[in-house]
Amino acid sequence: ILSVDQGMTRGWNMPEKAMRIPLDNWASYESSLNSQPIATKTAINVIIYLLGDWLSQTVFVKKNVLEFDAVRTIRNGLIGLVFGPIVHQYYEFSDYILPVEVGINRLYKIMMDQTIYLSVKCSIYIVAVNLLAGENWEYSVGMARDKIKGVMFTAWKFWPLVHCITYGAIPARHR
Repeated sequence: ILSVDQGMTRGWNMPEKAMRIPLDNWASYESSLNSQPIATKTAINVIIYLLGDWLSQTVFVKKNVLEFDAVRTIRNGLIGLVFGPIVHQYYEFSDYILPVEVGINRLYKIMMDQTIYLSVKCSIYIVAVNLLAGENWEYSVGMARDKIKGVMFTAWKFWPLVHCITYGAIPARHR
C-alpha cells in the first residue's frame, strides 16, 4: 500500500488516490496469484488467522484493541501458515472431483465442506492451538473431541450460506 504508484500521484486529489490504491493493490494481488498461487493464498491465510485471533480477543469481546495476547495471535498465524497450502490443495481437489459447472455439485461441495473438511480441519486446529499453548497430546485431542460437535453446529448456522456465494460467484482461483 505504501509504495503503490510511488512518485506518480503528483497532482492527484484524495478521491483519485482512494480509487487508485485499491485498483493497483488488486492488480498486484492478481499478478502474485498468477505467479505464486500457493504462497499468495498462504500469506492471505496467515493474515486471516492473525486478524481473526486479534479480533476475537478484542473487538468481539469489547476490549481495548491494544490489549491482547500477542503470543497467542502469533501462534494462530503459524497455524494459518501451515493451513494455507493445505486449504489451497483442498480446494483444487474439491474442484477436480466436483466441478461447480455441474449445478448439483455445489450442493455436494457444501455438504463435503460442512462434514468431512470442517470436522478434520477444526479438529486439527483445536489440537494445534492446544499443543502450541504447551498442553500435552492427550489433553489437546480430548479438547478437540469435546468441542468439535459444538463447533460444527455453530458453523452450520453460517458457512453453508457463505459457501453458496463462494461456489456460485467466486472464481476458483480466489477461494
